[in-house]
Amino acid sequence: MNWRRWKWTLGRLLRRDETDRDLDEEIRAHLAIEIRQRMEAGDAAETARLDATKDFGNISLVKEETREMWTCTSLDRLWQDAHYAVRGLRQSFGFTLLALAALALGIGSTTAMFTVLYAVIIRPLPYPDPDRLVTVWEQSPSTRPNVVSILNFRAWRERVRSFDSMAAYNQGPKNLLGGEESAQITGANVTADFFHVLRVEPFLGRGLARDEEGPSSPRLAILSHGFWQRRFGGDVSVIGRQVSIDGAHHEIIGVLPPDFGFPDRQVDVFTPLRAEYSGRDFNVVARLRPGVGLDSARAEMISNRRRDGC
Repeated sequence: MNWRRWKWTLGRLLRRDETDRDLDEEIRAHLAIEIRQRMEAGDAAETARLDATKDFGNISLVKEETREMWTCTSLDRLWQDAHYAVRGLRQSFGFTLLALAALALGIGSTTAMFTVLYAVIIRPLPYPDPDRLVTVWEQSPSTRPNVVSILNFRAWRERVRSFDSMAAYNQGPKNLLGGEESAQITGANVTADFFHVLRVEPFLGRGLARDEEGPSSPRLAILSHGFWQRRFGGDVSVIGRQVSIDGAHHEIIGVLPPDFGFPDRQVDVFTPLRAEYSGRDFNVVARLRPGVGLDSARAEMISNRRRDGC
């Protein structure tokens, strides 16, 4: 209900007697018009009055329903309930404080839970065409979905045609040397198509080229926006600088946008996966080709799994 409606309703509540008189007059006017129309149609005066009253219905009930529509009765009850509640709370002041504290805590917890739920589940992914992004995993008939072997990932990337692009990634702690002091950070190893799959353009510098995934490729690093701000003070000249990650020098080639947060916002540095790595601890994200549905892609992946026996 908007403010004008509330103002009108409160005015009626404060002028209750006047409102009731207006309602009586409206009912009498309605009955008079109905009686006159029936008499003009040929009914006797008494017959017209009785029939009009009968068709109109219970006058007292009509008044009550009209007051409900005006919300006067609802406000009356609300006022009475509020008055009773305030009086009861004043008599038990300690209980009132405890109840208010519990209510505030409950509202705060609910708000925090919804914020997390919204950020993790409800809010759409901040990438172009997020409904085309899928995750891919390994699963046997007797196990739950599991992480992926990098060898299987490379086989899928070569053979599966349902995806426009596909990338693998994992994350874990890394040691950063250089600057004022050393620090342990969270890093992610990603295949060269990782940012291409997500359609993410760097805030500064560039992303990974498709040929920068191999044992002879240079060691590169892309910083999250938050880490760039914290560690390097937002210095734009950071591009091209060398940093030591896990004892190996890496060239900083890019800084990601402020709203980027995949796989989560805790990742500080992204480095390209070198081809000699052969572990089974990867997650895979892929982008469906235009016109390819999820069911078709799933069927193709199952077919590949049966053929490979994995």
